[in-house]
Amino acid sequence: MSILTRGEQAVREVASELERQGYRVIFAPESSLIPFDLEGYRPDLLATRDDENAIVEVKTRRKFSTIERYKQIAEIVGRHPNWRFLMLTIDSEDRLQDGVICNDSGTASMKSLSSVSILNELNDLIAGQSYRFSLPYLWMLYIKAVRAIGHSLNIPMDVNSDRSVLDYMYSLGEISMEEFDWALGFWKLRNEAVHNLNFSIDRNEVEELYHRVKEKLDEAATAPAS
Repeated sequence: MSILTRGEQAVREVASELERQGYRVIFAPESSLIPFDLEGYRPDLLATRDDENAIVEVKTRRKFSTIERYKQIAEIVGRHPNWRFLMLTIDSEDRLQDGVICNDSGTASMKSLSSVSILNELNDLIAGQSYRFSLPYLWMLYIKAVRAIGHSLNIPMDVNSDRSVLDYMYSLGEISMEEFDWALGFWKLRNEAVHNLNFSIDRNEVEELYHRVKEKLDEAATAPAS
């Protein structure tokens, strides 16, 4: 009995989840199964269901030396109706989430995210001194905005962890070093707020996060559709 590498295990995990969602999955599909030229690229999986077709790349680490290549593949696939390119990341800190293929990618939804009602709800939390409880919501809005901006640039954003999204965007120069460092600090704060009962944060820190997140939401809301 052969022992699977972590990479092979990750591909099988993704394939199992796709099959659970009703997709027919082919491992390492031949080029003849894809009706357009991928310029020598061979994906890990081809998943099909009804009129949906997904070309899937599974990664198990956070070093994206070939991310530009994947961006090229995403652009090629994006030219064809009913086809998607998914890059999924699984590593020692991530677990495969339910719903591998989602439709949470359009920038149109960002216009509603930056609406007055949602921001007013966050203002109410801050005004009520519920500072720690505002952090998960602020982080959710920030990372959703980053994903939407990535999609508008034809960058494959269907990954399994928020940290991976930040790594992708930073490696491509789409977020600055300053924002990357800030976002990592924000991410750690969010995790502390969720997991540490003794966590505390003051109003000034939360208001600074709020304004940074609002700026990102405004950027995402004006991003051109991919």
